[in-house]
Amino acid sequence: MRSVFLSAILGLYSLGCESKSDHGFVTVGGEHGEVAASSAVDAWGDCKAEGVTGVGSEAVVQTIPPPEAGNVSVHTPIIAFLEAGYPRADIEDFEVTSNGWGIDGEMVSFERRGTTVVGFAPLDPYDVAGEVIIRMNIAGDSARWQFHTGPYEDTVAGNPNLSFESPSTTQGTPCQYTYFTDNFIGFGDVAITEESAGATDATDGKSRLLMSTGEVLGNAAVGSTSSYVTSQPFPMVSAANLRFDFRFVSEEFTDFDGDIYDDSFLVMVHGQQGVVFEEISSVSRVGIDGAHPMPFPGMVDAQAAEWRTHTLSRFNSVGSNATISFFLSDVGDPSRTTAVSVDNLRVE
Repeated sequence: MRSVFLSAILGLYSLGCESKSDHGFVTVGGEHGEVAASSAVDAWGDCKAEGVTGVGSEAVVQTIPPPEAGNVSVHTPIIAFLEAGYPRADIEDFEVTSNGWGIDGEMVSFERRGTTVVGFAPLDPYDVAGEVIIRMNIAGDSARWQFHTGPYEDTVAGNPNLSFESPSTTQGTPCQYTYFTDNFIGFGDVAITEESAGATDATDGKSRLLMSTGEVLGNAAVGSTSSYVTSQPFPMVSAANLRFDFRFVSEEFTDFDGDIYDDSFLVMVHGQQGVVFEEISSVSRVGIDGAHPMPFPGMVDAQAAEWRTHTLSRFNSVGSNATISFFLSDVGDPSRTTAVSVDNLRVE
């Protein structure tokens, strides 16, 4: 395990671009054409879907971060959705390196509708502005993919809190912005905002986190599939439960309910002593009977589940440097968009 100094201040190198601080929404969702905005927000931008890059393996359907993703947090975990018929027991080797250094970590997994989702939680942060390479051998098949970390330092949370009320700033280029608060870094089609977007307003305070698998919040999902948010590490956690409110919205309920590769909303919490990895919601978990029509800017024929509260237990089992990551991913088929609103993170 490499020793890395934890700075108390987030160091952001200039990316040579003017930041955009407002969080308006575009009114075009993927390939669905123009629709009337259902938000009070003025639209800006017209992001195009990013190219989809594979991993060269029949065993891996999709990864987060996607191959060739950029500006990734040095703390972001790795997720791989495996093809049906490949259980975790078939994984013969899983290696993660950062600029050639081996990264220690813990592998975890769960089953979803006959398929396996594998997660890797790094004990060491990746190198700053470096290349992370993942190699996996599974049942005689090999997969290799890589992503790149951003030019900002490894750091602990400067003002530890779980709120989305802190101001959000951006770095990067249009449609590829990275979002920063004092404790969270967001990638893809992400907004931390109090502006209206359908019936997804904050359940605590004014602002909440929004993520989508498309191009409807002013940015574009990474690799045309995924958006994700990773916190800075928090000090030792004593509370047993992490709770948060969420509302799941999708264009997929009519045609993809029951599909094994439906859109998925996940959470991973990891620290120096353990990992908790769960699927929070998906199109099939909600089901067509659990959703009803709800306009959402940029989405066509969107339907939504009711607001729900998720409880992640064993929060205090992960130890120091507890890092929280949320993932929203369009698994297998990026032609339809899914969004989620998340708010009121709290420990109990």
